Amino acid sequence: MKKMLIFISLILSLSIYLSNYHNVPNDGVNTISIQDFNYVEIIKKTPNKESSVKTSRKESLEDIAKFIDSLDIKSTKKMIDEPKVDYKYDFRFSGKGKSYITFYGNLIRYNGIWYNIGGNIDDKLNSLFDSLAQGI
Repeated sequence: MKKMLIFISLILSLSIYLSNYHNVPNDGVNTISIQDFNYVEIIKKTPNKESSVKTSRKESLEDIAKFIDSLDIKSTKKMIDEPKVDYKYDFRFSGKGKSYITFYGNLIRYNGIWYNIGGNIDDKLNSLFDSLAQGI
């Protein structure tokens, strides 16, 4: 009887842990503020090339924050393996702490947690990257 109660409490604890893990709110992604970081490196990776843009300009940081805040982000609520895509973008933020956002088509990984993005943002990502590259 005692073993059964221990087993049931372990299963219940595991269920609660997993349900909390999969229902992570997306507040952290859409609330990036320029007060939280003072330097960003964006790395664009394609099958044949890798290029990066680094900036600490206030105007560029504001553009990046506005871009991220404009995304329609939803938690995936499931475990995802790293997708196989032709290209991806890595955003590396530094400032009060460090944060990482990786864009894979309509999926992003923010500090290790996966989210879906509503709509296609490839053009917006390319435009943001190109405008930052020209602004250097």
